[in-house]
Amino acid sequence: MGPSLAALLEWCDERGVILDDRIAVVQVPPDPEADEDLEWNAGPGSWTVRAKEGIARNDVGMCASYLVAWVTSDALLSIRSSMLSQNYIFKMATSECKDDALHLALCLSYERHLGKASKFYGYIQSLPRYVSLPLCWPTHWEGHVWFAGTEAWRNVQRASQFWNADKQLKPGYSLVGCQLTQRRLESYWNRYGARTMKHAASDVSFHDFVNAFTLVSSRAFVVNVFHGYVSRISLGLCMVPIADLFNHTDMHNVHVEAEENVCIYCGMVHLGSCRSVASTTTSSTVDVRCIEDIDTDDELINTYGELGNAELLCQYGFVLGSKTLYDRCSWSPDLPSDRRELEYTLAHFLAYTATQDTHTPGLTQLLTSLDLNNTLAPADTAAKHSTTSASADSAAFVPLQLVRDQQRPLFLDATGRASWCLWRFFVGAVLACGAAPVEGWSLLVNQVCANARAIDAEQRQPTAATALARQCLAHLCTMRLQNNYAATHDDEAGAILVRGATNVQTDPTVLRSVVLHALQESDILHRALHAT
Repeated sequence: MGPSLAALLEWCDERGVILDDRIAVVQVPPDPEADEDLEWNAGPGSWTVRAKEGIARNDVGMCASYLVAWVTSDALLSIRSSMLSQNYIFKMATSECKDDALHLALCLSYERHLGKASKFYGYIQSLPRYVSLPLCWPTHWEGHVWFAGTEAWRNVQRASQFWNADKQLKPGYSLVGCQLTQRRLESYWNRYGARTMKHAASDVSFHDFVNAFTLVSSRAFVVNVFHGYVSRISLGLCMVPIADLFNHTDMHNVHVEAEENVCIYCGMVHLGSCRSVASTTTSSTVDVRCIEDIDTDDELINTYGELGNAELLCQYGFVLGSKTLYDRCSWSPDLPSDRRELEYTLAHFLAYTATQDTHTPGLTQLLTSLDLNNTLAPADTAAKHSTTSASADSAAFVPLQLVRDQQRPLFLDATGRASWCLWRFFVGAVLACGAAPVEGWSLLVNQVCANARAIDAEQRQPTAATALARQCLAHLCTMRLQNNYAATHDDEAGAILVRGATNVQTDPTVLRSVVLHALQESDILHRALHAT
């Protein structure tokens, strides 16, 4: 039997979950384009939320009429509410390991194993078996040629590269969904998962655990600390029924929120001490609130955060039909393949010799300092060079705007503009190698970062160094385009997007998402080449 919407709604009703009468959960028809008056942000057969009537913002502030769904604490599946929370081995795992996503995945796989005996069965039966994420793709599958070399592919490689000996991701690389690696899951399973399941007399397999993790990656919300673990205050990651049915765009009309200031022992909102007789308590809920006027038949859409399509593909298994403000083509010198592209470019134009020198852990911070040491205010320069085309004496660039930009400061944005750090790095490299031959990455970076004043002077009064830096940037983009299969097979890519994939072993919608992501990246790189 497939997922039952009726069973889900009945279970939600028993748990006190409330859906406003003005909205309804519906299934996307087999042919979403049949009705030209309706737009859908999900694939055929999936569930989504639409307005049965208009919802107007007739008040300013936290008006109750904006609330369209209330999810009670009793309906939340977390490491605290799962039956697995009583297991001794699992308690040890939560006290020793800080990866809440893996803990929750183990709980979900256990509750799924219990079947109808699980108090969350009405919700769990509504979930897909798994979400097709890069983690689940076979080594040799039809879409690998399209996926290889893209930003999403590089995110997966970076996650694997930065896994350390303690079986945890290094600081700055600990995002739940973007850092999907088999090593991460296998390490947790071998250390905690298999033992926990054996102790719980469960036949949950590693494959079941991985499937559950893809659901956690694509559906879980951070709610409050109560749903973490008392012995170690954690994020409080939860599976939230109903709230996970609201699809994503970067232009959303609803917002999911929860009360953060709750008691870590009982989960209630207290006016006073938890154990005080005079304490007034209220139940905490996860609320879905409208933030825009919504017309009849409009889809209610959430946002999953400031994520580009690469992150959406890695964490949620889909990409949007167009680029977002958060899309990036980045290079991380910590990743060998990225660093080779940078070094090959430098060696092609400059007196630079690549060596096998050991990359220092602080390199990313050093590169970020190219922005922090800037004597020309980023706000001023961004306003001055706000177009996507470069003049004869300047290159278009953008300041670091996202937290992710601080981690990987060498990038192109969605419009093809180079980051301020990437541009300064190339200018600095030209100046450093022009003075004397440079051997080795570490030496080059040190010289570039120590040359901030010379780089600023070059920015104000461009010389031949600026022109050479622009050539380096163009060469870097060209190399990345050569590794982008969609860039040289656009007709084949277009056919997949229009007619769909045929004769494929995996879900054709997955291949379509990968191809679309590759084409979006190709567009970014072509824009960057046009600008240089």
